[in-house]
Amino acid sequence: MKQAKFLAPGSLDRLLQKAEVARQAMDFRTCIDTLQEASRLAPANTGILLQLGRIHGLRYDYASAGRYFDQALRMAPQKTGMLASVAESCIDFRDTGVSESYLRRALEPADARPEPAIYLAALYLRLRKIPEAVQLVDRALAASPGHPNALLVRAQLGKECRPAGVSGANFAFGHDHAQCERRDPGSSLV
Repeated sequence: MKQAKFLAPGSLDRLLQKAEVARQAMDFRTCIDTLQEASRLAPANTGILLQLGRIHGLRYDYASAGRYFDQALRMAPQKTGMLASVAESCIDFRDTGVSESYLRRALEPADARPEPAIYLAALYLRLRKIPEAVQLVDRALAASPGHPNALLVRAQLGKECRPAGVSGANFAFGHDHAQCERRDPGSSLV
């Protein structure tokens, strides 16, 4: 039988700090081990589960990432917010299908926040799915006019796509983006 560890107050904080230091050093194995130990101390902490999912995803272990994300989603009292957090956690995964899947799920609830639409728009911009990105930015701006990240993605879209014969300064959303001129795929999205 395993003996329970008796930890000093603040032990969880120290473990989380150690995991963050390991993550910053890109020592993902130590980070995962430390986060798993922290998860045993605080099994209901969905933030730790999100971090475990993110680190596994950064290691290209998307199956493990998905298990931690799904566990966090099952435990979360407020699903919409947790879906948005999961979506944000996996936005930088190399496997864009994983990111897109969670982002799409985060868009489903009627009370979805604008962030998942913004993250998915940014992903679609990288994938050169310009019309879909524009629709999502418009959706985010309708839900939250003036949202700074939505405006940033909108500006990036303006650089990437504009109607034939229209200068970037005169670019307006609301035309048929399927007819857009696209910049060279290697161009910077600044």
